[in-house]
Amino acid sequence: MKPVASCSWLFHFLHLTTDLFENIQVAKKLQVTGRPHRENHDGAGDSDFYLPRCSYLDRPMDPAGSAGSLPPETWLYIYRLATSDASPLALCNADRFQYFCITDPLKDVEHFWRDAYSFALVCKLWNSIATELLYENIRVDDRFDALCTSLRRPGHGVLVRSVRLSPTRLDQNCIILPLCPRLQVIVKPPATREDVVQFRTLNGDNDTALSHRLPFHLWKMPFQFLKHIYWAPTPLDSALLYNLIWVAPHIEYMFLSSSTVSATGSEACAFSPFGNLQHIKFVSASASLTGSILKAPQHNFTRLNCSPAIFTLADAPVFPTLSVLELLGSHSTRHSRALGGADSSRSTIPFAAIFSCCPRLRELCYDVWNGLSALGPRSEHPPPPLSCIRLHSAATIVQDWSSFQRHFRLFVAPDFPRFKRLVLHGNWHSVIDMPTGVNTLTPFLNNLRAQGCQVEFPEGCLL
Repeated sequence: MKPVASCSWLFHFLHLTTDLFENIQVAKKLQVTGRPHRENHDGAGDSDFYLPRCSYLDRPMDPAGSAGSLPPETWLYIYRLATSDASPLALCNADRFQYFCITDPLKDVEHFWRDAYSFALVCKLWNSIATELLYENIRVDDRFDALCTSLRRPGHGVLVRSVRLSPTRLDQNCIILPLCPRLQVIVKPPATREDVVQFRTLNGDNDTALSHRLPFHLWKMPFQFLKHIYWAPTPLDSALLYNLIWVAPHIEYMFLSSSTVSATGSEACAFSPFGNLQHIKFVSASASLTGSILKAPQHNFTRLNCSPAIFTLADAPVFPTLSVLELLGSHSTRHSRALGGADSSRSTIPFAAIFSCCPRLRELCYDVWNGLSALGPRSEHPPPPLSCIRLHSAATIVQDWSSFQRHFRLFVAPDFPRFKRLVLHGNWHSVIDMPTGVNTLTPFLNNLRAQGCQVEFPEGCLL
């Protein structure tokens, strides 16, 4: 009888979900044809936006009806599914391969607010449940006073899951953060040179004195739930990042980029050990910050996205637990030169240094246009086999095959570690589908197959 009951509940659940999406469409029509309402869903001109108190429908949902038979937690889960396409939290936690890094998951948070606000227009029950969605993602901007007032209301600060900090108003950032103890995602966007000049005019030119005035002493409760940090450092916020990492023991992901204003040497400090950090992405981050992060003790570090130039340093770090290395993304020439290399998409990949620094490497991703470095003499301890190489190319019309040939010739060399899968990302169809007499890659692909390597496209189509 239990399977039948479970199946019956499933059909009931699907029926309610269908009703939900129909009501969403009604709510969106109300936003267009209903009585006057707030057009600016990011809260502009409305000090009470963060807590919607009324609905356009006067009657509550009937508890005895089909909607009332589901607990609020189930409705909230349905809401999350309905808004997942625009949800910053869903974007941060998406476990999929990304060639271009997500630099700011809250950049277009207005789309999420618009969808979540649609629920608040249906009835009183949905209005009360949708409040949690509206509080989940916030940002520190010119509506700081209204936001601060809302978060200080009982039970509201604990609803916040992600925040987009101000690029320069560090005083406001340090006030908001302690009000949100259950934060999971923090984004500090890049600042322009004009932002920094204006802030220093108001707060003085001494960055060290400014850091000492920030209310870090209010951070008595650690951010136990913080998992993701997206940070574009400036000379003004080195102390903020350092103190934030110090009180967030469970960080799993860090994305470090650069602002228009380059950071100073004050950021080259010793960070606390990262006990749970698994994934780091460096995109144009300064050499001092990169070195400080990588030198900190790390026990669960398994994935790195960086410039190949990191492995050319004399004191290149060793990553004993790293399993996935991505030499992809938009790395600036300034950053790569600071690390001793050129732009990452044209820089040399030091395979020998990579295999030496990453003894447990299983997956390697990079661009086909990168140069190569010789593996050197055969070692007594050859690198272990790889499970996958992801090779990226934007080739449309190939006139010079030398770069392609060098890469595939290296793959079949006796000193190169064997690998099980070669995944060709990008516009490879125009290369692979060329006539046999013109396509000089066919012999290399045949040699790879003879070694037991599976050549495929990312959608799973085998070659």
